[in-house]
Amino acid sequence: MRDGKITKLNETFTYYPNKSKENKKIIEFSLESFYINNEIHHLGFLIDITKDIEKSKQLEYAKRQSIIIKEVHHRIKNNFQILNSFINGCPPKLNFG
Repeated sequence: MRDGKITKLNETFTYYPNKSKENKKIIEFSLESFYINNEIHHLGFLIDITKDIEKSKQLEYAKRQSIIIKEVHHRIKNNFQILNSFINGCPPKLNFG
């Protein structure tokens, strides 16, 4: 960055405060270089994104659960249609969509 070839740096890394595996932090590091009066300056940010990552994983899990529940309801509905057709003596009308 000193020679001006790289002006931005974005990295994500894992940090273990006090070398404790239970207290894992996911950190986003951003560094930018810019010139003022022909002098290069650097500005950096460290952002703890651990909670954002956890929320994202929870949302993904909830979406998968919702899809599974919809599929189970769909299969139950088809099974009830088959049972109903046996009771009424009609061929079943299966819904595959």
